[in-house]
Amino acid sequence: MTLKEEKDWLTSVSTRQGTPQNLALGVELKRGNRLIGSVGLHALDWVHRRGMSGSFIGPPTMRGRGYGTEAKILLLDHAFRDLGLESIWSYVIRDNDASIRALKKQGYRQGGVFRHAVLVSSQWKDCLYFDIVREDWQRICGSKAASGIPR
Repeated sequence: MTLKEEKDWLTSVSTRQGTPQNLALGVELKRGNRLIGSVGLHALDWVHRRGMSGSFIGPPTMRGRGYGTEAKILLLDHAFRDLGLESIWSYVIRDNDASIRALKKQGYRQGGVFRHAVLVSSQWKDCLYFDIVREDWQRICGSKAASGIPR
């Protein structure tokens, strides 16, 4: 996705009416108020209190600097603390090592594989399923290792 496509998608999600099934938030640099991506909760199921998380950091030069991880940690805290969700899931293409490392750093656990889940450049790719539940998040927030996680 380009940054413009991401901005357009954010606008379309934020203007829908009814019970929200998506929560999309921009990721902005503290200095300069520059939008560099987004994080969100999608396919929200309010009955079972779960949803799918996603993130996107736009310009490649902004990736690998911790912005996505910081934004996702804040999103998870909001999801569990303020929205009362019980579990959050995500998936990533199997060979996306940077995203896999980020999910693990955020507290997600790998739960399975979706074989031939997406078609990329005419090739079927497997995706890895990850999730985190409220109990895991509370444990992480209570540990000294989670010093960078907001309370």
